[in-house]
Amino acid sequence: MMRKFGQNVIFCEVSDIVLRAQKLADDDERVSELAQSIRSEVAEVTISDDWVRKAAKMELILADFFQQNKLSAMAMQCWPAVFPLWGISTCACSAG
Repeated sequence: MMRKFGQNVIFCEVSDIVLRAQKLADDDERVSELAQSIRSEVAEVTISDDWVRKAAKMELILADFFQQNKLSAMAMQCWPAVFPLWGISTCACSAG
């Protein structure tokens, strides 16, 4: 990437991202607001509150990583790296 396109690549272990997400409290205001937003975006959500909270935490951590590193794009390994560590897949989350 650096040689061919002149892009910097910032590597981060998937487990570090998951650990950061795990450290967010379930009652953290940002987590609660995003979880509520996720639920309100669709007519019916048939997944558990725990899954929605985990998705919200993952999205927040990915968004923080994106902003802190001033990225213009981001990619992440989804399956099977995250699921065994966190119980959800990142491809089901929408970091934006």
